[in-house]
Amino acid sequence: MPQKNLLVPLAVALTCLVALTGASWYYSDVFNSSSMTASKFAERFEKVPKTLGSWVSQDREVSSEVADTAGAVGHVSRTYVDQNTGRQVDLWLIVGHSRNIVRHTPDICYPSAGFTPLGTKIKHQIAPKEGEPGMFYTAEYVKEDALSRHKIRVFWSWNGNKEGQYGWDAPSSGSKFSSMLGIRGARAYYGNNTALYKMYFTTAVTESEDEINDSPAIEFAKLMIPEVNRALFPERYGNSAAPAAEGEEAEEASSDELLSLN
Repeated sequence: MPQKNLLVPLAVALTCLVALTGASWYYSDVFNSSSMTASKFAERFEKVPKTLGSWVSQDREVSSEVADTAGAVGHVSRTYVDQNTGRQVDLWLIVGHSRNIVRHTPDICYPSAGFTPLGTKIKHQIAPKEGEPGMFYTAEYVKEDALSRHKIRVFWSWNGNKEGQYGWDAPSSGSKFSSMLGIRGARAYYGNNTALYKMYFTTAVTESEDEINDSPAIEFAKLMIPEVNRALFPERYGNSAAPAAEGEEAEEASSDELLSLN
């Protein structure tokens, strides 16, 4: 009889071990390490508009090293300038395997490059001009020396583009299994998604901005998010209808230093 009683906890322990091992394999992508499907979506990045209302853009060069570090199979890197106000917003949009795309977020990269975070990251909803709202993380960072002070705000979000993960989101948790394994945030939520998108809006912060919604990145994002959705996910949103640039050139792009951090 004692031997039979031992079988119950042994079976429970074995079941838990199998479940945890399976979840660990899933999040580490043991079975899909070579099944990158994101490349077939990369060509859609060309449809993201370069001109949007009064916003005119200039492409920013992305080195192979930066793209590889970010895990980007496809990307858009541009500085958009509002021709009416002169304000600039950087757009950094990439796609790749989730094991790479969930890494290198601003709250890790900017402090490691000498920027000081001003408070902690928070979630902020952006409701575009059309379509569903998106949830973004946002944070402010500052870098200063004897001659200058550079203060910026970054918004970042992901899009899984599959059932249950449509739309731009900033997840903070995943399944119970992922929590047991110590896996949280975007990595837990998106698992081993082979075509995960990430989007940043980055802009300088002025003294006149009293709250998050004063950021020009909010105004720009409300216009750009629907166009990005149509360009990347035409099956759900239809084709992009934004006008193409007609010989207009934007002002000089912001520093390459910020690009390397995105």
